[in-house]
Amino acid sequence: MSSQPTPVQATATSKLNLPEENSFYSLIRASSNSLAATASDDSLCTFDPATLSVRRRYTQIHGEGGVTCVRAVDENVIATSGRDGVVRMWDSRISSGKSAMELKTDDSSAILSLDFKTVDGIVAAGTEKPENKRQGGDIIIWDVRTRATKVRYTESHNDDVTELHFHPNSPNLLSGSTDGLINVYNLLAPPSTDRAKADDDVDDCVIQIINHTTSVHHAGFVFHSRAQKPDIFAVSHDEVLGVYELGNTESDSEDADRKMFGDVRKTLECEYVVDVIPRDFNGAIIPVGSHTKQTLELRPWTKKGLGIESWDFGKTHYRLVEAHQGEVVRSVLMDDPTGLIFTAGEDGTVMTWKPPMALEAVDEVGPARKKRKEKKEKDKGKKRKKNDRYIPY
Repeated sequence: MSSQPTPVQATATSKLNLPEENSFYSLIRASSNSLAATASDDSLCTFDPATLSVRRRYTQIHGEGGVTCVRAVDENVIATSGRDGVVRMWDSRISSGKSAMELKTDDSSAILSLDFKTVDGIVAAGTEKPENKRQGGDIIIWDVRTRATKVRYTESHNDDVTELHFHPNSPNLLSGSTDGLINVYNLLAPPSTDRAKADDDVDDCVIQIINHTTSVHHAGFVFHSRAQKPDIFAVSHDEVLGVYELGNTESDSEDADRKMFGDVRKTLECEYVVDVIPRDFNGAIIPVGSHTKQTLELRPWTKKGLGIESWDFGKTHYRLVEAHQGEVVRSVLMDDPTGLIFTAGEDGTVMTWKPPMALEAVDEVGPARKKRKEKKEKDKGKKRKKNDRYIPY
């Protein structure tokens, strides 16, 4: 893909008071007027998106091993997970700086993945594979209102659970693992919360199993339009990208349609894939980085038609110039409320970028825009021909 990228320069850079020799992990929108970042010094901070000034910092939030994931719960609460096997809720209204709630795994297994479904008041955590044990990591779902365990999947993966996502519109949960599998669960038919009994009925809960063949780094649901059900994307730790048709309880998951893009480093002219960022009902943006070029490029990825085979990359894209001095970019936030892009990296900085227009719109500059222009001129010509005596020069 040799299309010419549109260069974008950073408009602001900040370390957010992060101590030297540390790096940022994740960025999220925390509320209507703040963003949040987690870092390698086991901290969580909220900051102003306009000025990058720190509003609040929580330190030593998960102890030895540090923080692993962060999710926004509501306007006031942020959830984090850590290698201490605990999910903690941080409420900005509590002045003490202590967590408002803790949910613990019963064996203190490190939590590697996290998702929250606010409308149902449930949080899901995926754990690391226990040492010297046959089974892989667990998936635990808690009811936040009662702090009780609602669901536990113990035999669905053979290795670490690296990714979790609730379906936005259906009672389904998606998980990805370093065993190369992506599972979709029916939350209306949960297994027993008793470890001894859970293994017997877990097969009835998993409605789709996808073999991505290589260790899953990121996976989730991606929509093309409101009228269609989402597809499932996955990108591995060795940059293999694939997209799969979401099955259902009546379909044979082994025959699910798919499109494999393989190792995209050559295709996208990059050295690593940061993430796949779903864009509501308009496909996704795939940020890819290059150490040698010291750049980060944002690649549109969407369906050009109806079938799974029509997923493809857009020809136009943005290049964030001198992004993080060539260090690895760990997180990219496409912030719709401000129209800005925020990035965080292993150089210990957060950077702000202001693109000239939304990336989805940029990708229309080709045939789609030309077609609309031709139609506009054609309609204008018809109007002139019918009423030419009234058209001013």
